Amino acid sequence: TVSLDTLERAAQALNCQLVYAIIPSESLEKIVDDQAHKSAKEILSKTLHTMALESQVAGQAESNLHLEELSTDIKNKMDRRLWEKK
Repeated sequence: TVSLDTLERAAQALNCQLVYAIIPSESLEKIVDDQAHKSAKEILSKTLHTMALESQVAGQAESNLHLEELSTDIKNKMDRRLWEKK
């Protein structure tokens, strides 16, 4: 393995600039969409569990609508819960 320091010295010796980057395999928009959906699903699962304990279960269509609304809201507001680790 080569260290970044070694690569930097090699680049300088060749009168070049070392550039390194992390390149996503998907679009950043898709990554954010997926993460917002994941976060919304985690949040709603807790709510749905509580509702089930109180015999107030929502239908699948209603649950899906809430999931999409919360996901969109988290994404559009760049809510801190977007990248929160549980």
